[in-house]
Amino acid sequence: MPKWFARLFAVMMILACGFTAWYAYQHEKLTLAIEDVRVSLETSQARERKQQYEYNEVTKALPEAKEQLEVIQPQAEAAKAEENKLRDQRKTLRTSNTDLNEKVTAAEARVAASAAAYQSAVASLSDLTQSLEEGMTDALSVLHESLAPAPEAAE
Repeated sequence: MPKWFARLFAVMMILACGFTAWYAYQHEKLTLAIEDVRVSLETSQARERKQQYEYNEVTKALPEAKEQLEVIQPQAEAAKAEENKLRDQRKTLRTSNTDLNEKVTAAEARVAASAAAYQSAVASLSDLTQSLEEGMTDALSVLHESLAPAPEAAE
């Protein structure tokens, strides 16, 4: 066999080995990618089956829910109207409460002023009573002294 043929054969074998290694790597890589895609497809199909099941359940329950809604809707509207009425009433009561609190505060101020005036009048009356009692005591002492027999005249 000629040398060039042996060298060419060796180079061809090396290239064939390299190609085979590259092919094996690519084949494994594509196999893993195919497996990933298969798992994703199975997951998507399972999700789709679940969604279809849920959709079918909702479709079955929808007419009954609509009937219940038709029954409940007037009650809900009445409750909403009652709520709005009560909210308006609460606003009115808050306003009235504020007005009454202002009146109570004013009345308390008047009561405090009246109490102070009453205390002042009682103190003034007490002073007058005290001075009147002192005056009467003095007058009574003078009267008693004037009515008492003089000790010199009795002898």
